[in-house]
Amino acid sequence: MVDMTDVPKLDPSWTRIISEYPRSSLPKKLNKRTGKAKNSLFEELDVQLYEKGANMVTFHTDIHRLYPWIKTLDSFYYNHLGKCDEFNINWYDDPEIWENPSDNANSIVIEIRDNTNTLVYSITFFVTTGTIRAQGSKYMLFVEKHFPILKLILDKVLLLDLPEATEEEETLTHLKQPHSNVENRNENLQSKEKCLVDETHLNQPHSKAEKRTEYSQRKEKCMVDETYLKEPHSNENWTENLQRMEKSMVDAIQKIQLSHEKDIGSLITIVNQNRDDCVKKLDQLELSQKKGLAEMIKIVSQNKGDCPTQIQQCLAGIEEIKTNCNSLQKFKIDATAALEGIERQLKSPQSYSEVVKRSNREDNLPISCAATTGPNVLLIGTSNIKGIKEEKLTPAATTTKIIKYTIDETIEYIQTCELCPDVVIFHSLTNDLTKMDPQACVDALAELIKIVKDKWINTTTIISLATPRLDNLGYHTNGQITNALIKQRITEVSYCDHSNMLKDGNPTPDYLSDDKYHLSKKGTSILAANIKKAIHTSLNIPMINRGRSRSRSRINSTRGRGRGYHYNSEHVYRTRDS
Repeated sequence: MVDMTDVPKLDPSWTRIISEYPRSSLPKKLNKRTGKAKNSLFEELDVQLYEKGANMVTFHTDIHRLYPWIKTLDSFYYNHLGKCDEFNINWYDDPEIWENPSDNANSIVIEIRDNTNTLVYSITFFVTTGTIRAQGSKYMLFVEKHFPILKLILDKVLLLDLPEATEEEETLTHLKQPHSNVENRNENLQSKEKCLVDETHLNQPHSKAEKRTEYSQRKEKCMVDETYLKEPHSNENWTENLQRMEKSMVDAIQKIQLSHEKDIGSLITIVNQNRDDCVKKLDQLELSQKKGLAEMIKIVSQNKGDCPTQIQQCLAGIEEIKTNCNSLQKFKIDATAALEGIERQLKSPQSYSEVVKRSNREDNLPISCAATTGPNVLLIGTSNIKGIKEEKLTPAATTTKIIKYTIDETIEYIQTCELCPDVVIFHSLTNDLTKMDPQACVDALAELIKIVKDKWINTTTIISLATPRLDNLGYHTNGQITNALIKQRITEVSYCDHSNMLKDGNPTPDYLSDDKYHLSKKGTSILAANIKKAIHTSLNIPMINRGRSRSRSRINSTRGRGRGYHYNSEHVYRTRDS
């Protein structure tokens, strides 16, 4: 039974929620849920969904109830528990600025800590999938006590009238018309500079309420600019453009094919006509020669004793005519054979329709892969492999690089891929381990490996393990646990280990970019070297040792810009202290 004293008084106004999370920052439609979250219940809890050791529970909502749930969480945790002496509440957005409203990484994180600052449990609201997850050592407090209160608050929130989007809000992301690439690039730089200036301004002392409001206003401004700048380059527009290009190319090829077939038909007709004319003339010449020969023989037989000299001349002429007839016969045979050869050559070029089919089969493949020899390597991974130049990865094999951001996307690609590589490498854990627990990540990888083994029996499979990260201690820990479980459970594959990116068991900052989970140039170089070594080992090809040149590096000791208020090296917090 819920204690009604724990149900906070509800603020009927939506102004602050909409100002902090403007409509332009939320998705127009929800993305597909992944992992075990696909089997979660709608606004109900299934404590059996995860293993007991996971200490977590998940449920989901729909696109129309994103705002009600944000207001519900804000009312209970920030405005109610945040005022209690028993709890400290940390509320922050991850990432700090939601540049793309459809990015799966966009989430609201609420940390519930006791008065000793020990984490009780955390709430993560993945707004692009509608998934809400509670995780922590005392997550049953959420299950047994806090979730029923949230449901009561949600029922009240749903009775409130959510303001309709104003005309200004609806047209906010379309105020500017697309310009040239140069103008877009300049506006992008100006927008980012504006965001940095605004974040620096947030470091100035204000009250907690002012901090939260000003932060949201600046986030909304940055979101509007980024939304506008990304509109001309959205995935949907790119897909439409590629489809139009593909259709145009196919139409052009078909027209060329029809023209080619028409030209071939005309040439064959001309060759046949010339062949018939040539044969006809040769037959006429042969007939004429034979007729002349017969007349000469007749004259000789009639005048045998009268003109010995003329007879000898006629006999010589007869022999010459016979020789000419033989030559004509041979020329006729040779000419006919030559014309037939020309006709065969005209019919022999490969059909353009076959070229179209082959180009469709080789979709997503670089042109350089079309006519190469040696082992074929298929490298599939997240954006961390974008910096790897596949043509320079190893001279011992031909490498094809495909970017897929999650294990689910990788499975979809493998099911339709028509390649048959000698080696396939998966570097697919970077994004999934932020949304799934280690056990779910291993299950998804095991399913991927099974699909690969069923499709490519003789292909060697290599799993590139999760790389270290500093953006979130929980994500880094999940990655290390996932790596250990993979080595324990998935034994029929090879591994590409990246422990050389650790120093004394901790991630090396120089190998990470500013966001602390993507790899820097140094990190990408080490990743490429590790993958190259795994490829050579799987193919039993020795590595070529090259002498290293001397180099001198200069360490950049300057500090970065300020990160706003309450920055604790992991996140920007909006904190309600007791």
